[in-house]
Amino acid sequence: MKKLINSFVIAFFLASFFLFYFAYQNFLGNKFYYVCFSFISIFSTIFSFREKGFFFEKFLSLYLFLGFWLKFTLFIGLFINYPPAIGIENFEFSKDSLNELMILSSIPFISLTFTSLLMNKIKFLQHHIQNNSLKNIYRDYRILILFLTFIFILLISITNSYFGIYQKGLVSRLNLPFFISGFYKWFYLIGSGSIIAIILKLELDNFHKVSKKIYLIILFESFASSIAYLSRALIFNISSIFYGIFKSLNFKKKNSLETLKLMIFYICVVFILVLSIVVVEKTRSSYFFTDEKIELEIKKKITEKNFLKNLDSAQIEILDNNLEISKEKIFNNISEKFLKKKFIYKSLQLIYIRFVGIESLMIVSSYNQLNFQNLKEAFNEKINYKNYNHYYTKYVLRENKNSGKTFNEDRKNLKKDQYTIHVPGIVAFLFYSGSKLFLFASLIVLSILFFLFERFVYYCSSGNLILTAFISHIICYRLIHFGYVPTQSYLFFGSLILTIFTIFLVNKFLK
Repeated sequence: MKKLINSFVIAFFLASFFLFYFAYQNFLGNKFYYVCFSFISIFSTIFSFREKGFFFEKFLSLYLFLGFWLKFTLFIGLFINYPPAIGIENFEFSKDSLNELMILSSIPFISLTFTSLLMNKIKFLQHHIQNNSLKNIYRDYRILILFLTFIFILLISITNSYFGIYQKGLVSRLNLPFFISGFYKWFYLIGSGSIIAIILKLELDNFHKVSKKIYLIILFESFASSIAYLSRALIFNISSIFYGIFKSLNFKKKNSLETLKLMIFYICVVFILVLSIVVVEKTRSSYFFTDEKIELEIKKKITEKNFLKNLDSAQIEILDNNLEISKEKIFNNISEKFLKKKFIYKSLQLIYIRFVGIESLMIVSSYNQLNFQNLKEAFNEKINYKNYNHYYTKYVLRENKNSGKTFNEDRKNLKKDQYTIHVPGIVAFLFYSGSKLFLFASLIVLSILFFLFERFVYYCSSGNLILTAFISHIICYRLIHFGYVPTQSYLFFGSLILTIFTIFLVNKFLK
């Protein structure tokens, strides 16, 4: 197993160096800044995956790496994501702006690593509630519990698919009481993963391995939830659960045969979720778009003409005058044959959309009126399905008065229930203030809070590493996609705390 892990690390370094080489050649700013940014981000990511590292830092550093270093490096090095994301044309792409961007993008990695070094001295894993009652109950009623779990997941999936109670990107078709709609939201965001994590822990405690029945339930839940919830991102949640299983097996010093079985079923889960993405894509198209929908590939055909429309004269001059980058090189890097492959292109676009990061920071940092008042204004945002959200209106469009007109124009081929939001992510959101010091300090404070909360979850769950990994992941995912109606975050974190507190009460008093 160590040889396999070492192979992954070597492959990671080789791939990173390959991408770094091309991006280094094309970087328009001071190359020293890009080198420092690359070193800091790669080191921070590798460091977070040390054996005694927190789950929170592992998942957050990975998302930061994907959304900042990888995204920027692919764009600069291979020009995979042209034309640029909407709003990025506001960024100057001057030498000073790029140098500043590298400094800003390094701050979240530095703050996370600094906090990790600070908190790593506290040994939380030695303490947790001891409870054997649930272990015994599960052992005695295992088949019944698994059967009821399967039926529960099936019923939730069927009712959600049929009634459209809570689906990604859609306004609910039913006006249901809060406790019903809230329950469905809780299930897909927190509940399903928590239930599976608890069952997995009880399975390992009783039988010291995970049976094929449990893995099959995970496969079923992943596929059913993906279809019912209309989500293409559940692979991330399930990956955190499998990583928690891996850490649990390693913690219990189980043989490599169980780890091999884990990897085989994880590959099966990935395959199932890739299949579900195809189904979800077709379902979303039928739900979201009218019959008059204009195909994305036609409406936004990738040509040099459309690419240059997204650039101002200063940017075009940079491209013309720079010896290392030319328009010919940009368009030679991606062949017409590649662009015509719909699946590959849409897959890359989905990856860029999913990993929020540096493009939002570029858009926000180019705004010339950054101050703490912006944060206050952001927290005043309310849910409004008749216009773009606050971030998109103020920092992307920069046309508050005309945003409603643009919104209606963009929605002319969409059904009325569909609503798309654009989020800046926690890094760009905190930089609304325009202060690097505030960004650095805020990320440290948040990291400390969630490091402590991770150990609190471990303590309350009777040492459940799988649940701890899952909870830390959904927090990281929330932070990376933070910024839409931030005051509503109390619903998510309140539900999360209530869930963990309920688990605490069960483990504490059911003995």
